Amino acid sequence: MSFVLEEVTSAADFDAIWPVHFQAFRNPYNAFSKFFNPVHTTLDSAIETSKARHVVMWKSSCTTHWIKVTDTGTGQVVGAACWDIMENGYSKDQAETFRKNVKATQHIEGSEEKKWAEKLIGGLRSAVMERTNGPHVELKQMVVHPEYRGKGIARMLTGWGTNIADERSIPTIVVAVPYARPVYEKLGFECIHEIAIDFTAPNPSEKWKEWEAEDMRAFLMVRPSSEAPSRT
Repeated sequence: MSFVLEEVTSAADFDAIWPVHFQAFRNPYNAFSKFFNPVHTTLDSAIETSKARHVVMWKSSCTTHWIKVTDTGTGQVVGAACWDIMENGYSKDQAETFRKNVKATQHIEGSEEKKWAEKLIGGLRSAVMERTNGPHVELKQMVVHPEYRGKGIARMLTGWGTNIADERSIPTIVVAVPYARPVYEKLGFECIHEIAIDFTAPNPSEKWKEWEAEDMRAFLMVRPSSEAPSRT
């Protein structure tokens, strides 16, 4: 069994990536997934809607790169990652502006899901932005097909970005959910901050309370450049 790593160059590449994306985030269960990529009607419809949204974001960004890994024996895409190569960092003002103005347009207007998603996305991204004030490479998303885990796919996908970071002597960052943290630690990342998101709401519904009971922890993790001085 052999694999090849390639950068995505066509919107058509997402046709093979996106079913894997949904499979990966549902096995094991990821509490964030339903807020980033909701299923309003059918799973097939959700995959198509999410795919189209991500293609637009990819095409409109000069910093975003999607990478895929293909099983050369079957031609099947078995993993993918989204990388942002950032020449500049962020300010605390930018972080606060993002948190206050984020719009979860993937959800139905006025729904509780939309309100929760905006708290989630705003809290996650603002926490990253507050602590990232210089050039960096960020792993925004990474998925590996459940049947292909443990075969080095994640290392291939992360290596694409960390190699660039090392060439530029800048850090690599990622936000990890609890079950992914050990994976990134094995890949050389260390946790520098546990992100605590404020989900408080006046008169929360039973649905809201159920979401609050889920594990919504996230960890900002950093891999220093191999060419950079050690942190003290």
